[in-house]
Amino acid sequence: MDGGGEGGRDGRTGGPVPLEKAEGPQMPQMPGKPEERAGAVRPPQERPDRSAVAVLVGLLVLGNALTGWLLLRSFLASPSDGWDQGSVTAAGVPAMWAHVLSWLTEWGTWQLVGAGRLRMWWMVPPVLVMAVSLVRMLYVTQQP
Repeated sequence: MDGGGEGGRDGRTGGPVPLEKAEGPQMPQMPGKPEERAGAVRPPQERPDRSAVAVLVGLLVLGNALTGWLLLRSFLASPSDGWDQGSVTAAGVPAMWAHVLSWLTEWGTWQLVGAGRLRMWWMVPPVLVMAVSLVRMLYVTQQP
């Protein structure tokens, strides 16, 4: 047939052509990874642990509450004039710590939002505290 003696269509055994060498129309592949397809169930080891997410959310709530309390302390310690250095320090230091801790809280929130564990509105409290504490620090330190 092919002039090669005992070889068949694939030139080795006379059997059918292996699938990797077969030519012709190929089956279309579904886009995406199998776990991204609709109806796919993730194995148990890939599912997020709800208790771990709850602990992280608790830490974020605690961080937001702490930064809010520090910002409130900053506003309660209003200096009467620019010469009252003790009051300026008492108002500026909590605002500074609120600003620093709001950056950390924002970073933790960003990690959980990016992982899909929290919704985007969780970003609002740390950003508000960050902005207000920055304005408070600038206002307190710029008083004559």
